[in-house]
Amino acid sequence: MRNLSPPVIFCAHNPKLFLKCVACLVGVWTVVWSASPALAQGELRLASDFDAPRSTAQLDGFDDRVVAEACRRVGVTMRRVHLPAGRTLVLANQGVEDGVYSRIAGFSARYPELVVVPEPVGEITYVVFSRSPELKISGWESLRPLSVAVVQGRATTDVHTAGMMDVVRVREPLQLFRMLKAGRVEVVVYEHWQGVVAARRVGLDDVVVHQPALQSLPLYLYLNSRHAALVPKFADALRAMKQDGTYARLRAQTTALVDEISTQKN
Repeated sequence: MRNLSPPVIFCAHNPKLFLKCVACLVGVWTVVWSASPALAQGELRLASDFDAPRSTAQLDGFDDRVVAEACRRVGVTMRRVHLPAGRTLVLANQGVEDGVYSRIAGFSARYPELVVVPEPVGEITYVVFSRSPELKISGWESLRPLSVAVVQGRATTDVHTAGMMDVVRVREPLQLFRMLKAGRVEVVVYEHWQGVVAARRVGLDDVVVHQPALQSLPLYLYLNSRHAALVPKFADALRAMKQDGTYARLRAQTTALVDEISTQKN
């Protein structure tokens, strides 16, 4: 019977093969390490394009607090990266960022490296802001004869305002309300909570929030595919937060804050 030496011993007696073995092991370890940065480093870099009171640099916005608590329950920490709406998805899909939060459903079809956590982190409510209490709003089509300002790169407003004759698309939310204050547009379409805060920041005291809302949609956390193993854990954590009252408590706190801001005068 032939006496076969173990592979490691054989490699040790063959310098070239030994170096190849070492290189192979290093390559495998590198792949495993880079594929699981959340487990290896304990931190996820998650992108958001939202502003106060939904997302802030201090991580005390509603969406920040929901996602941060879900991260805590999963066993990782989060670092919020604030980016324009269009860039969040691109960079998360490329793996530059670990994920993106508070985006509507359906982006995995366009960005195949993004895996959606199926339990919503919240919802987005689009409303119309104006300075005319008598203005009657009854759905997206009622905006067609008006001059409208929206933030570019937001899929929902891009779709529903496509083909309208007088639509201004801006890069920053504050620009929306500066234009409304200056009389350059008749209405602004934006997310309810952030719009209230932005209007106050530009000194727009007489802003009108028209009800009912144009549309409400659930928002989701997307993770880069290298973190796919964390998706069911995040879904379980978010469901647990809704069952134990954590989610309702955070939402009630933010709603109270927005109500307080909406009644303030500059």
